[in-house]
Amino acid sequence: MSKLDRIGRYSVRDRLGAGAFALVWLGHDDVLDAPVAIKVLAENWAHQLDLRARFVEEARVLRRADSDRVVRVFDIGDLPDGRPYFVMTYADRGTLEERLSDGASLPVGEALRLAEQVARGVAVVHGLGVIHRDLKPSNVLFRSTVDGRERLLIADLGLSKALAHASGFTVAAGSPGYMAPEQQIIGGGIDIRVDVYGIGAMAYRMLTGVVPQIGPDGLTPPSALRAGLPAGTDTVLARALDTERERRWPSARALADALAELASRVPPEPVEEPDADEPTIIEARQLDEDAGTPAAVPDPEPQPTPEPEPAPEPAAAAPAPPPPTLAAASLVPATPPRTPARQQQPVRRVVQAPRRARRWPWVLVTIVLVLCAAASGVATVLVVRHQQNGNITVHDRSGQIAITVPVRWAKQIRDQGWSPKDSGLTGETQGAGLAVSSDLDSWRRGDGTPGVFVGLSRNAALATNIQGIRHGGCTTPSTSQAFNGNGFSGKTYRYECVGGITYTEVALVQAGTKVQVYLQLTQPAADERTDDILASLRVSAR
Repeated sequence: MSKLDRIGRYSVRDRLGAGAFALVWLGHDDVLDAPVAIKVLAENWAHQLDLRARFVEEARVLRRADSDRVVRVFDIGDLPDGRPYFVMTYADRGTLEERLSDGASLPVGEALRLAEQVARGVAVVHGLGVIHRDLKPSNVLFRSTVDGRERLLIADLGLSKALAHASGFTVAAGSPGYMAPEQQIIGGGIDIRVDVYGIGAMAYRMLTGVVPQIGPDGLTPPSALRAGLPAGTDTVLARALDTERERRWPSARALADALAELASRVPPEPVEEPDADEPTIIEARQLDEDAGTPAAVPDPEPQPTPEPEPAPEPAAAAPAPPPPTLAAASLVPATPPRTPARQQQPVRRVVQAPRRARRWPWVLVTIVLVLCAAASGVATVLVVRHQQNGNITVHDRSGQIAITVPVRWAKQIRDQGWSPKDSGLTGETQGAGLAVSSDLDSWRRGDGTPGVFVGLSRNAALATNIQGIRHGGCTTPSTSQAFNGNGFSGKTYRYECVGGITYTEVALVQAGTKVQVYLQLTQPAADERTDDILASLRVSAR
């Protein structure tokens, strides 16, 4: 299918995916200024009346659902060539399949809670008198909410079948590994318990990293593939995946209740002692920016207001700087590498805990610390997720930016924004920003200390001006590299420098929004993490 520029009143930005019968495009509602997903019947099926009717019926079912647990449909129409399309929720945080790539499994509690949410979403579909018939991780989507959280959505009812006709002739349909045995029998009747099987198969994969296989000896219990599952997990999933449907859970809602009970009994998961350079997040302390040493966390009692320092004498007007080489920029000096400047922001340091035998770092740890912010004295909340693979996800103070970096990078954080104007990149005086490094002062001096900065802007000039950044003593990239993924598109500029260090300048646009994203990464050339870090980037537009 050729690229479309417009579909109805919607401009088309990119292709999100393709299935057996349709393609899905990322679009933008130019009237409401919002991203949307647009599903279009594939050209080779345009004249199949039965498939056309099924396509339109999917839109009608999703519209009737009108649930926070199911993809919503907002509009429907026909292209000039007669192919139908419908406009639906854009899931900006991807699919469950993406989170399970390369045989990955999820933390036990998270896997059980997600499986419960899937089951409750499927129960909504069943309440409409419809069987999904094709439940699998690629049909489970995630979208961000206005409060920075995310919501799970059930999608793709293209193979759905009305319950009133489910017991009659049925074409074999579904996806291997998630398809109940009775779905493979042409002409066999089905009921809602085929979806119970699909939910059980997804829960099994989230917990073990593999799709369930029913062998001569039956199903391998998930506890044989993963330790630490709550008691009863094998029984719950064995019942969901029973080859005899009469022995399965009677409904998606019944399975959801059983999964919720399991999730409520999941203890924190112990892990092996981390390496010495992997700190446990136990507290953060304000650093004295001049001395570079941690200051004591202040008592919560009121402190006397410090006398304001006299304002500096106004300097004589200086001539306007040349177009951005950014050599004089306070936020982003061209050489050495830049640390984004903020208005008297505290540095937060991650302090390593005393070593002990067992720790529980896979759960979401919210550390609420009363930090004496240099100017404002506001309380600060730092949210960190310590993951199994030695990475940490950190968020900025506003909650608009989240990014995952190696644990050893994340010992100091500045998270109170940046000034694109001070950096010479745009005319904005402030925006959300986040800097992370093992030592921000060393990073700012340009000694090759690994670190990353992310800054947000709404000025389209940002991408153009980033091209003017130069790093002294480094190669100037002759070409840029296009980036397109994770809901962003843009360019990266890579500089190779003395000492085996690389600086990467990145200018991105968030799909479906006007948000411009600037990243700068400093890292060893031998251990470059650019692709992983860009894949982890999450931005919530406000």
